[in-house]
Amino acid sequence: TTLRNLEVLEAVDGGPTGSLLVEIDRTMTSMGGRLLRAWLLRPLVALERIQDRLDAVEELAFRSTERAKLRETLKTIHDVERLVARASLGIAGPRDLVALRQSIATVPRVRMLLSDQQSPLIKSLVAELDDLADLRDELDRTLLDEPPAVARDGGLIRDGIDAELDDLRSVSRSGKQHIAAMEDAERTRTGIASLKIRYNRVFGYYIEISKSNLASVPPDYHRKQTIAGGERFITPALKDYEEKVLGADERCLELEIAIFERLRARVAGEAPRIQDTARGLASLDVLAALAETASAGNYTKPMMHAGDDLVAVDVRHPVVERHVPEAFVPNDVTLDGTTRQLIVLTGPNMGGKSTYRRQAALLGLMAQAGSFVPARSAKLP
Repeated sequence: TTLRNLEVLEAVDGGPTGSLLVEIDRTMTSMGGRLLRAWLLRPLVALERIQDRLDAVEELAFRSTERAKLRETLKTIHDVERLVARASLGIAGPRDLVALRQSIATVPRVRMLLSDQQSPLIKSLVAELDDLADLRDELDRTLLDEPPAVARDGGLIRDGIDAELDDLRSVSRSGKQHIAAMEDAERTRTGIASLKIRYNRVFGYYIEISKSNLASVPPDYHRKQTIAGGERFITPALKDYEEKVLGADERCLELEIAIFERLRARVAGEAPRIQDTARGLASLDVLAALAETASAGNYTKPMMHAGDDLVAVDVRHPVVERHVPEAFVPNDVTLDGTTRQLIVLTGPNMGGKSTYRRQAALLGLMAQAGSFVPARSAKLP
């Protein structure tokens, strides 16, 4: 009921537009967007942890150049949490693993951009980021940069990964050249200049000899078919090549799928490491987004304390101030547990009473989620 009335996740009409989440969500990744939602749904109640978040947001808010570079880097990161989940379920495709590779490749740059940050939370998050260099190198070494959407389409594994796969690809790619070379060799061996090696789907590969040259056919030629102008033959060498080339593409696909499935299982096996890094990246994304929101909205860092005084000056409603045609009039709020436990609020309908109440409530919610607040100053319990 409280979430609905404060329009934290949804507006009155049930849509996202006009909610607090939409107003303050400047995250660059899907992971960050989900985490910000979770922070609003579960505000912190430990003063030290709240202060750590606010200190991190403050540092990023004042270091606008580093924040901009960080956010630009985060923009290139895919939904790592979902990608590794798909790998663990055995349903990730080649493009999912390439997206994962591209995403974890940004970790060293994120670490570099935040190397000078001093807030304890940011330093802790950066220290916990895992470059996953071994996994990234294996993904880079194995998968092409632009593989097909599904492994069964083939053409996703780089050359040099598997010797048998390379041999089969060589056969598949150089089939015409190999046949031409074999044809030249047989012409030289038999002395039949008109000898031709042909192929059709019914008979496969065969050597065609005209009637006038049948006397020159070597004993290792086995008759396959008689035709009007001559006869067709097969040799053991041509038969071996036929079996090899016709099965090459199918075997290539089998090998590629097997290599890919091993790689996907390897990713699944590293899921805990990947998820830890994904959570760190998501947290940094949310902190940078809250700093961006604070800078854009002229929010201030609240002073959190263990007492019961709530003193805020020039408070605005974070959503209403952006959606009213005239300028929003800021308000002060003062409450404590001794002499000012109540505010008697009167006024006409549509005069702003509910807005005043909601903005007071949102001060605490935003601050304890780790966000700066829309006020000139705020001392919050």
